[in-house]
Amino acid sequence: MPDPPQMALLPIARLAAYQRPFTYVGIDYFGPFMVAVGRRSEKRWGVIFTCLTTRAVHIELACSLDTRGTPREIYSDNGTNFKAAEKIICDKAQTINFNAVQPAFNDIK
Repeated sequence: MPDPPQMALLPIARLAAYQRPFTYVGIDYFGPFMVAVGRRSEKRWGVIFTCLTTRAVHIELACSLDTRGTPREIYSDNGTNFKAAEKIICDKAQTINFNAVQPAFNDIK
């Protein structure tokens, strides 16, 4: 009788008990779709959020490709929109004068 195939270990995100839903999330965008807004057309994207722990699914309509929320970890198919955002963030982070910005954050209570 053949041996059943060995299963890989599940990632921690799939076993996160007692965490609120969508703490560990997979995200994928689809579209764009052209929608009528008054007399003009605008692009809209669909966003699928998948909770990696509970496997719940949430679908939204996005007006832009901006980020939202504060999940602990995000898993993605490494789409070009995420690669482009990473490049922009890294480039902008190198231009920040942290010595000039730090006093403003020291006063936050």
